[in-house]
Amino acid sequence: MPAPALATLHDTTRGWVARRLAALSGALLLPCPVRDGFLFAASPEFYRLCTESVLTLQTAARRVIDHLGLDCDAVVVAFRSDLPGAGRIERDGGRYFIEIATAFRHDGRALGAILAHECCHILVAERGVRRLETVEDEVHVDLTAMLAGLGALTLNGIADTTETRGEVTIERHRSFGYLRAPLLRAAYAEVSARLGLGWRRALEPLAEGEWQVLGHHLRAATRLGLRRLVRRPADLAYGVPESHVVVACGGAACLQRLRLPVGKRGTARCPACGHARRFDGRACRVTPRVAVRALAPEPPPRFPRLFRARAWWAVQPARLKAALLVVLLAIATPLLLMAHDHLRRGVVGAACARHGDCRSGYCMRGPARIDYCTQPCATDAECPPGLTCGDAQRTYAWRSLLLPPSPRDVVRMCLRR
Repeated sequence: MPAPALATLHDTTRGWVARRLAALSGALLLPCPVRDGFLFAASPEFYRLCTESVLTLQTAARRVIDHLGLDCDAVVVAFRSDLPGAGRIERDGGRYFIEIATAFRHDGRALGAILAHECCHILVAERGVRRLETVEDEVHVDLTAMLAGLGALTLNGIADTTETRGEVTIERHRSFGYLRAPLLRAAYAEVSARLGLGWRRALEPLAEGEWQVLGHHLRAATRLGLRRLVRRPADLAYGVPESHVVVACGGAACLQRLRLPVGKRGTARCPACGHARRFDGRACRVTPRVAVRALAPEPPPRFPRLFRARAWWAVQPARLKAALLVVLLAIATPLLLMAHDHLRRGVVGAACARHGDCRSGYCMRGPARIDYCTQPCATDAECPPGLTCGDAQRTYAWRSLLLPPSPRDVVRMCLRR
């Protein structure tokens, strides 16, 4: 299934996404990541390669494929105007053929997100992850991008634009994931927190807009992740740590990959281009395993109605929002006034001058000719302290609009002792 051209196709909860991340990590069993080589460098240089020419776009695609650790001999990228989605990928041994919709030819962030999604299709297939033949397969591809360190490419491809045409304002949302944008951000934050990357390192490859949106969520997820790890180990499974790790050189237009020792920190220099880069080879916090686990299906829970209402509200035009707020205010104002009037009235036993002064609607004159609020009752337990349930007759001069008095009326009311 090709990547979606625009926005979201799947609604679920953050708890379900967190459980899918844990289950999917055991089915993929990717190599144990290190702090420096896990996150893909979604730098301005990478996005320049995406838009400069088709040849440089193939170089950018090669970087994504190498980051995933896939065997690659050649990459061919072409643009087509008749694609049903944003992109499509095919593999023939070590050769990759990627087709991308022409509409995104000059949008570097969109191209990065499309490359991440399409290349993760190959990674999921190579790892033998079980297919469910539903849209959840595409959700698993999105989550694989997070687990493989390509989450920044996915998030940077999210865009919200506003266009004004005369008196009409059109708001557009674009995302190349099959999850809603808040859930994609939550998945990125969850992986960063559980691996112990730290929120500063996790925010570094994000674009400025995503940095601002995700910052406080990522900090909260990091704190939550640390609290969880105090009680139990991290449940994101990866392979056992190896002695060395292969990372990208990081130099401009250099495809060289460096083999560096795990657990070491320092500076590495590329033998091909001479670029020097700082290296942090400390292993991330994972649950090491030696055997994959089958991916069991878990139907997503129904999307919360409140969240559906929030999502619907977010895409409505400003004029409709203002009109709805006016209608809600017109309805709520009388109700609030009625509630305020009810709360200011006296409770049973309080002094009163008329029936309207009591919440119960009953104002009664006692033996000492002092009026107080009362209420009907059946037993003493229904009366507050200081009052008992007794017969109230016309001789006590009680009156109520709800129970018009008559000479024969004898009603049990809360009376003063």
